Amino acid sequence: MKQKTGKLTVLTVLLLTVCIAAGAIGLPRLLGENLSLPEAAEPALPGTALWVGMDELSLELPENAGAKEQQKAQKEALRQLLVFARENRIETLYWQVEGEEDYDHLQTLCKAANGSPAIWAAVSGEYAPTKKLRLQPAGIALWGDGKTAGELQGRLTDLKETGLPLALRCDASLTGAELTDLAQQYDLQRLLPVLPAVAGREYIAMNESWQGLAKEITPVVTELQSGITGSQLFYNARNNKAAGFVLGNYREISSDAAIRGLLLSYTDGAQTQPLTAVSLDYSRELHIGYPANNATVYTAKVFIMGTSDPEKSLTMDGKAIERTGEGGCFGVAVDLSYGKNYFTFRNGEETLTLTIRRSDGGGDGTTSTLTSRFPTSNAAVWAGQELTFQCVAPSGSKVTAVIHGETVTLQQAAATAKNGIAATYKGTYRVPANLPTGEIQDWGPIQYTLVWNGKTTNYESAGRLYAAGANTTPAVLADTENVSLLEDFTDDSSFIATYHRGALIPMVACFQHNGTIFYEVAGGYISSDRATVAETPAAENIALGKASSVTEGRLTTITLPCQDYPAATAWREGNRLTVYLENVALPESAEGIAAPMVTEARWEAAEGGVNLLLTLEEENYWGYDLQYTEQGALLLSLKQPPKVSTTPGKPLEGVTVMVDPGHGNKDCGAYGAAGEYGPAEAELNLAVSLALRDRLEQMGATVIMTRTTDDRSVPKVTLDERVHMAVTEKPDFFLSVHHNSTGLTRNVTADWTVSYYCEDQSESYAAALAAAVTGATGRNTDGEEWGYYYVTRLGFCPAVLFEVGFIPNPQQYEACADWEVICETASGLAEGLLRSIPQ
Repeated sequence: MKQKTGKLTVLTVLLLTVCIAAGAIGLPRLLGENLSLPEAAEPALPGTALWVGMDELSLELPENAGAKEQQKAQKEALRQLLVFARENRIETLYWQVEGEEDYDHLQTLCKAANGSPAIWAAVSGEYAPTKKLRLQPAGIALWGDGKTAGELQGRLTDLKETGLPLALRCDASLTGAELTDLAQQYDLQRLLPVLPAVAGREYIAMNESWQGLAKEITPVVTELQSGITGSQLFYNARNNKAAGFVLGNYREISSDAAIRGLLLSYTDGAQTQPLTAVSLDYSRELHIGYPANNATVYTAKVFIMGTSDPEKSLTMDGKAIERTGEGGCFGVAVDLSYGKNYFTFRNGEETLTLTIRRSDGGGDGTTSTLTSRFPTSNAAVWAGQELTFQCVAPSGSKVTAVIHGETVTLQQAAATAKNGIAATYKGTYRVPANLPTGEIQDWGPIQYTLVWNGKTTNYESAGRLYAAGANTTPAVLADTENVSLLEDFTDDSSFIATYHRGALIPMVACFQHNGTIFYEVAGGYISSDRATVAETPAAENIALGKASSVTEGRLTTITLPCQDYPAATAWREGNRLTVYLENVALPESAEGIAAPMVTEARWEAAEGGVNLLLTLEEENYWGYDLQYTEQGALLLSLKQPPKVSTTPGKPLEGVTVMVDPGHGNKDCGAYGAAGEYGPAEAELNLAVSLALRDRLEQMGATVIMTRTTDDRSVPKVTLDERVHMAVTEKPDFFLSVHHNSTGLTRNVTADWTVSYYCEDQSESYAAALAAAVTGATGRNTDGEEWGYYYVTRLGFCPAVLFEVGFIPNPQQYEACADWEVICETASGLAEGLLRSIPQ
C-alpha cells in the first residue's frame, strides 16, 4: 500500500504539473473571458485610436511578487486599459506585440473588447504567433518609424500574406512619393504618420501626395507639445486633411484629464468648418497703405507701408525694396526733409509717386475761440465756497461768464507778446451760503461770452454745475462698470481701488486739471471720464438690513439690504477677502452671510465705515463682484472655480468663456501694412475670435461673444458695454483679442505677442496663453505683462487682453491674415485657457 500510495503521489504530482502548465498557457484567455467591462455609454469618437504596449501599463505589484500576482496585475491593467478606451470613446486600439506573451494579451483584448474598441496588432517586424489564434485582430499595423522604404517593403510583403487589413505607422524619413507607392502596392487601409514638431501647413505640405490615395490618414501623437500638436490637429480637421488621430502617449493622457480632453476634443467635426464671416484678402497690386498721399507729418522719419504684386520686382526711387513676406506687403523707413518729400515706387510696369509734407507743427500760437471752459464735465460746488474757474481765450479779449444768474468777468492770467495768443482766463465766484440743507441743486452749464476783434460769441460749458446745500455732502455717481480710485490724479495707473456702477461715493472736493474734472473722495481721486455728480446727496450712517445668501451652481449672491447705494470696494489678501463700505453703521452680526468657499464671516468697524471680513477656502474660490440693485442694496457675488470635465472630448464642458474681439464696426482699430487695401485690426481680431469660439465650443465650452460681425455703418461696442456684458454674464474666463501697432517713425520689425493682465488672479492665465500661442505659432512673446486696460479689471474671473502680433510689420501682417495661422493662434489660446483651470 505504501508503494502504491507513493506511485499515486508521483502520478498526482505529474498531473498537477501538467495542469498548472496548461493553466499558465491558457490563463490569459481565461482572464479575457473574466474581464468585467462597463458597456460603452456612447458611440466611439470617429477616428480616435490608442497605440499602446504592456510596458506603458501601470502594474500594481507587491515586492517579490510571484507569477500569479504578476498575471493578476496584468489582467487588471488590461481591464483598466479597455475601461479607459470605452469611457473615452476610443474607436481603435493598436496593441504592440513582440513576444508570445503579447500575443496572449492580444487574445485577451480581442475577447474582452468584442469590437469596442476594435483591436489591431501593432508589430515592428513580422506577425508570427507560435500557435494559431482563436480570435484574429481587426488588422495589423506595421511600426515603421525610422525605417527606409526598402525595409518596409520586405516587412509589408510578409504581412500581406496574413490577409488582414494593413496600416503603416511612419515618420518624416519617408517621402510622400515613397509612402504613396507603399500604400498602393500593399493596399494599405490606414496611414499613421507621426506628427513632427512643425506647424500644420508644413506638415501637410510634406504629404500633399497622400491626399489622392483615398486612405484613412490618422496622425500619431507621441507627446503633447504645447500648442504645436493642437494647432496641427485643428488645422487637419478644419481642412479635411485627416480622418482622426492616434494617441501614442497613453501614460501621459491616462493620468491627466486636461490633456486627454484637449486631444479628444479635436474629433468634433461640427466646429471645424471653414470660416467665411471675415474677408482676409489684401491687394496684390501697388498701393500705399500709409501715409496717405499729401499727408503732413511732424517727425524726421516715417515708415511707409503698402501692397504690391509679389511676382514682380518692387523699387523705391530706383532702389530695390526687400519684401519679408510672400504676399507682396512691404514697409520701408525713409528720412524726411522739411517741406514736401517725393518718393516714386515701381512694381513691374506700375508706378506711383507719394508726396509727404514734413512740418514742425508750429504756428503763431493765436486763437479766435474760447476753449477748456469750466466745467468740462459735471462738477460740484459747496454752499459758501469761493470757486475759482478758468477757460482759454485770445489774449486781449473780453470774457464773461454767468453762474446761477450772476455775471463774472474773467481776467487774463498772464501777459502775452501780442494779442490773440491763446491765454488762460480766470474768474472767481462766491457760492451762496444759504443754499437749502440736504439738497443738490442743478445750476446747469455755465454761459460764457467772448468779445474779440469786434465780434461777440456765446459759448456754454460742456458740463453742468451742481450746488450742494449747507451741511450737505455731494456724491460721485459711478455710472460705468469700473471706476478707478486714483492715488495720484495725474497718473491713470495709480488706481488703488475700484468702484462699481451705481455706487454713491461721498465727495470731498472738485477741481479741473488739464481740461479734466476730478472728484476728490476719501483716500484719493476719481476722474469724470468714468463718473459724474449724483443728483442726490451722499447718505450718512447707512443701516444695513439682515443679509441673505443664495447659491446657484458655482455662483453665490449675498444681498446686503439698504436703499442708499453705499460706496463699496473690495480687495483680497491671501485667504481674506475684505469689503469696505463707507458711511455704513456697524451691523450687529454677520448672520445670513454664507457661501461654499466662506469659512468665516464677520464685521468690524473701520475709519469712515465698516469692513466685512470673509475667510476663504482658497481652493474653492474663483473671484468676486460687487453690484447694486435698483433699490440701492449691495450685492456681493462669489464664484467657485471651474473644473476640467471628464466627458470624453469635452474638457471645457460647464465652463463659460467671454471672447471679446477688440474694436469693430465704426472703430477699425489699427491699420496693418496694407492700410485700407486689406483687413484692419478690427477684422483680424474678429477672425481670431471666431476661430477661438469654434475651438472652445469644440472643447465643450459655452462661449459668449461681445460681437460677431464687423460693419463700418454700425456704432462701435464701447469698452463699458463690453465690461457690462461680462458683469451681467459673469463668465469663468474673459479674453479680449487685439493686434498690436507701434509708432510708424522707424522700420517696424516687432514680431511678438503680449498678454496683458491687471488683477493678480489673472497673471497665471496670461502666462499660460502666451506660452501656448508661442508653442502653436512659433511667434516670439513678451509673455505676461501688467496693464490697467479697462476690460482686464474684472474681479470675478481671470481677464486678459491678448495682442496677437504687430500688424505694421509686413511679414507679420501677412501671417496674421492667414487662416491657418489664425487657427494655430486660436488653438493655442484655447489650450492656454484649459491649462488655467485648477487641476
